[in-house]
Amino acid sequence: TTVSDWIAIVIIRTLFSAVMHCVATAIFGAFLGHAKFKGKNKLLLSLAGLSIAIFIHFAWNFSVSFQSTAALGFLFLFATVIIFIAAFSASVLQEKRIIYEELLPEAQMGIIPTNHLNILCSAGRNFPGWVDESIRKVYVRSATTLAFRKKQLRYSKGKSKIYYENDVVNYREFIKKLLSSHGNTDG
Repeated sequence: TTVSDWIAIVIIRTLFSAVMHCVATAIFGAFLGHAKFKGKNKLLLSLAGLSIAIFIHFAWNFSVSFQSTAALGFLFLFATVIIFIAAFSASVLQEKRIIYEELLPEAQMGIIPTNHLNILCSAGRNFPGWVDESIRKVYVRSATTLAFRKKQLRYSKGKSKIYYENDVVNYREFIKKLLSSHGNTDG
């Protein structure tokens, strides 16, 4: 092999190794995030995520260790990136569903205007025009946090449960005051 071949191999392997580490870490993180809301399955989901990350790392190292399996390594890496994109997309859809389902009762109770419900669980929340711009970012952050606190409350026990109950009440009050002080209470 020539020096230029060696440099190309080092650059390609370094680049793809960085991508592999990113994908393995992201998949493990996604499983940890998903496990957070799964009660009794927390340990199983966490171990599954760790196992998948370890397998990705093992398969990559094995495939690039031998000249004959290098092409398989790049194919494997491409497949893991596709799987990561699918997992990321599923996570975003799950997040939107959680926000909608948790904020629906808030809209029914009049805390959040009903016409805000679909906006708060979509990319539309990032654009001006649907709520007073001076409160939009704080409102979106507060409503989203309220949704996830309600979800966390469902899976908490003891002192954590008391903490989340108080947090939910505090966020409801904060959102009511925020919207009423800026004339955004119509549903």
